[in-house]
Amino acid sequence: MAGRYLLPGGRLSRDPLGGPELKCSVDRTFHFAGRAVAVELASGRIVHPRAWMSLSGLPQRRPDRDTRGFFDARGHRVWLDVFPSVR
Repeated sequence: MAGRYLLPGGRLSRDPLGGPELKCSVDRTFHFAGRAVAVELASGRIVHPRAWMSLSGLPQRRPDRDTRGFFDARGHRVWLDVFPSVR
């Protein structure tokens, strides 16, 4: 499902931690912007996950660099596709 992570303060990001882990070979500084608090789907709907989902499809208590989606209210896995344009 296409969407973006919603960060504290309302900023949208492709990264659940709000900043690129590695931006290039010159700048290796990570600029932590806060952990995602929700997901905004391409439809504009805001989802507050039951749990976050790791790269391996397992539940997470909080998002981290391996977060790839979330579990919905019914416990179904939702893989978040952050790459297509959503606006």
